[in-house]
Amino acid sequence: MKFIYNNPFRVLGISVDATEKEKARNISRSKAFLAANKQVRFDSDISLPIEVERTLETIQDAESKIQQPNGRLRHAHLWFWDGNPVDSKALQLIRDNAPNKGVTLLLRNVSDKDISPRNYSSYRNIAIYYLSMLGPGMELNQDVAAAGLKFFGKFIQSDYFEKFSQHVLGDNAFLDKEDAIQDLCGLIFKPFKKWIDEGKIQVSEFIQWIDDFPENAKKDLKNRFINKPLQELTEAIKQAEDAIDDNPASGHYAGKKLIEKAKPLLNKLEQFLGKTDYRYESAAEDTALKIRSCCFAFWNDQLEKGDSDPESSCLYLSKSAYKLCPNGKTGDLLKNDIEQIKEYIAGAAVRGDFEFIIRLLEKYKNASGSSLYSQASSMLREAKSRLHRIRDVKGRNNDEYLKMSTVVASCIVGMLIEYANDYASTATEYNKIKNKMSEVGDLDMESHYKAHWSRNLEIVSSNASTGSVYSSSSSGGSGCLVAIVCVFVIGFIINLFNSDDSSKSNSRSSYNNPPANYSRPATTRSSSYN
Repeated sequence: MKFIYNNPFRVLGISVDATEKEKARNISRSKAFLAANKQVRFDSDISLPIEVERTLETIQDAESKIQQPNGRLRHAHLWFWDGNPVDSKALQLIRDNAPNKGVTLLLRNVSDKDISPRNYSSYRNIAIYYLSMLGPGMELNQDVAAAGLKFFGKFIQSDYFEKFSQHVLGDNAFLDKEDAIQDLCGLIFKPFKKWIDEGKIQVSEFIQWIDDFPENAKKDLKNRFINKPLQELTEAIKQAEDAIDDNPASGHYAGKKLIEKAKPLLNKLEQFLGKTDYRYESAAEDTALKIRSCCFAFWNDQLEKGDSDPESSCLYLSKSAYKLCPNGKTGDLLKNDIEQIKEYIAGAAVRGDFEFIIRLLEKYKNASGSSLYSQASSMLREAKSRLHRIRDVKGRNNDEYLKMSTVVASCIVGMLIEYANDYASTATEYNKIKNKMSEVGDLDMESHYKAHWSRNLEIVSSNASTGSVYSSSSSGGSGCLVAIVCVFVIGFIINLFNSDDSSKSNSRSSYNNPPANYSRPATTRSSSYN
């Protein structure tokens, strides 16, 4: 609190209403003592945590600071004054090294009392004393800070601010009350702003402490606090814009850097302004839209080059932008972006699943021999989870999904029946085949093949229970397993997607409308059981 420790009235050892003659006498005395290398002391000196510094330079500086009316008024408001008998006694106790007793007297004169002609000087004296306890090297006592600002705010907001000001300047001097308050508050709030920037004080706490200050002073304070983060935010947005103008591929990095810089700045603005203030809303919206621009640039650059899939990076940017600005048209726009990118990511996963299953069908198309059962089991295990994920994304009734699931089911059933025809001879073996064929029923199948699967399962189940070939009399004339021929046709499956490989790159769209689907032709082995 330099404005207290180095207060010119303290340095010169004079009261705030001292005459020019008194001031000149103390200055002359100070210079004489300094010339004789003696310590300069005055009867009015008040002991504070930081000792007063009296040198030829500080004496001259103090004299200069209170030479003009504005400076005299500013510093007078920040130094003690014997405004009534209680103040005189309290300040003398503080001078006599009994500060607790002095503070008790001052508090007794202000606590639970409205500010009045009898105690307004005590309001300002106790405020100055509390603020003087917040000096360098001391632990920041928030209760003391809050009390000091509370009492000072009540004094400044009262009519007695003007009365004291006129007492200092003289009744005939001109006083611009609003300018004087603004100047004084700027000085008082400066160290608190530093503590806020250092994280020693929360903004919300400080706002509560100054609740008793005039509204214009609080508004001016907010402007002082928000101007810097607003300026820094504007610079960060400009840097992101320049980055993507120079190199669209840097959009992801530029967006991340903007998020890192913007979050703490917007937090500061929110603490001072609240989220409903138009200045905060505008800052958040401008930031979110610029992050979105970074997203656009990166997305389209990557798709054009075909270097990588940008969706995960862009989803992070879009979600971050939405957190900063979730409301209004911009919020709706970002929400839609997020949904589109999620659909694209889901579509990308589905593309991979389709391609995996196609490779799986190719892998097992030439399966034969006594390992058919284990190969059928492996194929079912590998394909099931992929098919379920495709179903979850595209829907159970989707034609591409249903066709692919049917082909997988027919291939597995074909291997099981071929194994049954060639290698099964006991109820135990038939029962094993029946259980595996039942698992195939978890897969979705087109209706015409579902009937074939059901018929096959019925025959194998009967053989499992009897240990013999199913009778033709109970199967409509084509009954026993030996007589039912498994036609295991290896060939090309139908074109699942009605597109060719060259369409892959063209199926990816701009950021505005990322597709959820991707398709390509494929070949594999198909089977049927008649």
